[in-house]
Amino acid sequence: MTLSIDRHKEAETPVGQSVLPRARTAAIPIIHGQTPALYQPPHPGSRSTDTAVLLVSPFGFEEICARKFYRAMAESFAARGMPSLRFDYPGTGDALDLAPEAFTPGCWRASVVAFADLLREISGCRRILLVGQGLGAALAYEASADVPGLAGVALLAPVLDGRSYLREQSVWSRMSEPMTASLVADHLVLGGEVIAKPVTEDIRSLKIRARQMEAAVFLAPRPDHSAATDLAVQLRALGVSVETRVYDEYLALVSNLTLQAIPEGLLGDLSAWAETLSGPPRGARAVPPLPPAEVRLEGPHFIETHLRLDQDRLYGILCEPKQKPVGSAHVILLNPSYERAAGWGRTVVTLARDLAADGVASLRFDMANVGDSLPRDGAPDQVLYTESQQADVDAAITLMETRCPGPLIVAGRCSGAYLAFRAVLQDHRLSGAVVGNAYTLEWDPRQNLQDLLLFVPQRLSSYTSKILTFHSWRKILSGEVKIRNGLTNISRQALHKGLAKLKPVLARLQIFDGKRCSITDALGSITARGAAVSFVYTEGDIGLDYLQRHFDTSSGHLAGLPEVGFLIVSDAEHNMLTPNARAAMTVEIARMAREVAARKSGMQA
Repeated sequence: MTLSIDRHKEAETPVGQSVLPRARTAAIPIIHGQTPALYQPPHPGSRSTDTAVLLVSPFGFEEICARKFYRAMAESFAARGMPSLRFDYPGTGDALDLAPEAFTPGCWRASVVAFADLLREISGCRRILLVGQGLGAALAYEASADVPGLAGVALLAPVLDGRSYLREQSVWSRMSEPMTASLVADHLVLGGEVIAKPVTEDIRSLKIRARQMEAAVFLAPRPDHSAATDLAVQLRALGVSVETRVYDEYLALVSNLTLQAIPEGLLGDLSAWAETLSGPPRGARAVPPLPPAEVRLEGPHFIETHLRLDQDRLYGILCEPKQKPVGSAHVILLNPSYERAAGWGRTVVTLARDLAADGVASLRFDMANVGDSLPRDGAPDQVLYTESQQADVDAAITLMETRCPGPLIVAGRCSGAYLAFRAVLQDHRLSGAVVGNAYTLEWDPRQNLQDLLLFVPQRLSSYTSKILTFHSWRKILSGEVKIRNGLTNISRQALHKGLAKLKPVLARLQIFDGKRCSITDALGSITARGAAVSFVYTEGDIGLDYLQRHFDTSSGHLAGLPEVGFLIVSDAEHNMLTPNARAAMTVEIARMAREVAARKSGMQA
């Protein structure tokens, strides 16, 4: 059945004004071939247009940083009556895995054209606007020649030369991830993920040159990117309509995932430009029905259901074994920092699918205001280490109780590990938690996260080298970050580390005798009710110092708590990207899932 869009003609919003829906929902998941996408329909009451927006993603760490920005763009376009679609390239994100030989030349560029066709079909719009950032901008520009009904192309911080881009990525990887950068000789490795040779060769061949085109261009280069300025001059010389503005918010978006700022100014300028291109449809336009609420992606040993939860505000993926699991608990996987649920370097995708191969079902999802999930009403903009995230975990538990009845555990690393510990402490529906590289188990709300991340001796969130960046020093010199707070953080870390080393001596002198801390009590209450806890740390991680302040681990386990798991992984870093660190987390989660299920089964018997 088709519907005519002019049924809401009286309620349409005039050009230049946007409308916010009464109840926002996350985008609708779609599967196209072996690749997932998210469709954002126009907001109710927005004006009718005949233009839809295809959002073409950047790649690597920039894609993780831009994920939240892309959700914001989709919402901004929807408020102006323009539906949008954003998607993963073949073999990336939540798409099915591809063997290196399965990547065909130009497959990512071809996917842009294919998803533009799909967007035209599901939206009913005849005109397509392409918006891309970084490598996505280059792919959008290259593919635009093959997109019928092209309304325009927006190039945000575009990659203009693929060879130079690969050099930058290689240097960045070696600086920020030295333990994984050389996993495979002569291959680019990002986030511990080995990038297939055909992909790198495709990227290497990219070279953006001016050409004649009927569509308008919005060009927002990074500051001091002279090549992009030259491209604008050349396009105008060919008669192309080009609007330019400097993407001066770029560093604030990509220099630090945890402290990133959405480029609101750029978003406003881009949306206003797009609206000038999105004229009303000619006559009544037939709109196809909305896609189904859930879609499934089937792999060799797993079935993934892409869905929404918490009144459709959060986006998640339920990964289940093809064979019905027997004798295993299920697991909720919690994002660290602002990583999308797929994980940096696809770490969480790989973890979920490896667990499915071991008979363990899992749910990975974007928490509120992370990745593709909407903010929670009343929650702060900075959601890490806040109580608001407990509501997200509660929604995930409620979903799993309905979809996968049985014992349930949680697992995460870094801030996700902190949340896992707090969740198993507070919610008795949980039977266990695997805690990976948690910096702390009890957050002091007086602590300033920005100051902490810039000044801790070892990085809390090891995505970039923050203390040496111009962007970080600019914040310090401008007074945005207080040096006194930083020095206090460093002093506190040094004091606690010294006390941890002296703790066995002080205990023998009975200085700590009879004193108990809140973390000891918390862990005791969890184990007393029969729930399991296991700590996994990489050797030398700053979170290990924190744990050793509270527990003597010199014997290889937590003294006085033999039932609590404790594992140190060598030759790995904070983000647990090396193969041995990934394997350690997978094995520990699967082990706990089986043991918890066996314990529950014995209790019921």
